[in-house]
Parts: sequence; structure tokens; C-alpha cells
Amino acid sequence: MTIYDNYNTPADIQNASNLSKDEKLEILEKWEADEMALIRAASEGLSGGEDNQLKQVRNAIAAVKEQD
Repeated sequence: MTIYDNYNTPADIQNASNLSKDEKLEILEKWEADEMALIRAASEGLSGGEDNQLKQVRNAIAAVKEQD
């Protein structure tokens, strides 16, 4: 279980009204690290079958950083 399991997409975290900007960034940055680990594993021939969401995570991080 991860800290972002309760969210279907990175945009759900980005738009969550119950989270502060810092909390959103913490969750999204953890998600980003996990996505990067999955990509590294896939490049080594190991794959969990999940779709890569790195671009969506990075877009959400950028959007949160721009929030007031």
C-alpha cells in the first residue's frame, strides 16, 4: 500500500481540497519515484504490467507548484 493508493490519478491529488500544497507535493513526488523505479525495472526486463503514469505525475507536480 502506498500513500497515493486512495487516488485514481495524479490529477485527483492535484485537485484534492483536503490536502495542503506541501502534502500534495509529498504524495506526488513519492508517486514519481515509484514510477521511475517501475521504468527502471521494465528496462531490465522486469514488468509488473502497470501502465506508466510518469508524465501525468510530473504534470500534476508542475501544476501544484504553480498553485497559490
